[in-house]
Amino acid sequence: MRTSNSNHFQELQISESNAAARKIERAGARVARNIDLVKTSNSFDDIVVPTLEFFVDFNREHADQELPPSELNHTGEPRALHCAAEFAEHPSQGQLEFCLKPGMNATEYKSLLKRVRAEALNGVEDALHQNEVDVIMAPADSRRVSVASAAGCPVAKVALGFARLNGRAHGLNVIARPRDERALLRIMMAWEHPFPEAFAPPPAMIGSST
Repeated sequence: MRTSNSNHFQELQISESNAAARKIERAGARVARNIDLVKTSNSFDDIVVPTLEFFVDFNREHADQELPPSELNHTGEPRALHCAAEFAEHPSQGQLEFCLKPGMNATEYKSLLKRVRAEALNGVEDALHQNEVDVIMAPADSRRVSVASAAGCPVAKVALGFARLNGRAHGLNVIARPRDERALLRIMMAWEHPFPEAFAPPPAMIGSST
């Protein structure tokens, strides 16, 4: 079976990223590999999940077994989540029902945004601290940049070159702590010396007239 172009490009990114890490390491920098910003599990990849409405209705129909006492109000009915302040206190049925709501007000949005930012920032800070590094580098298509953006961390991109397959540019995202753009600028300024090939013109431009 032939591998798709996207898989080829992904393999190229991983290979070039690992090669860049080895080159940086030989230059004297400390390199920590396989850093996870958010702990995830692949145990449920093959499970087909029903609709959210299915879970809400199922829990209500089997409240005596599925909903703990904290999820029931004084009438014995399942609680519904009415505001973001209850999000952490009643995270099960209330959280599901909250997701079914057509929208949220500004207060709820700010509360949830604050929670997401705190979780993401903790992941970045823990990764930097535990691995004793100043920045995190990942392939440009990596989801780590989404976590960094949610955390409010500055992100820069450094070039690795162009794919022979289709001439597509590829490189690494560099993630630093919030308000530490100085670390990114230092890396970007020093990048050209060990990676001169990354600054060559695109293959499509070679041989073209200017």
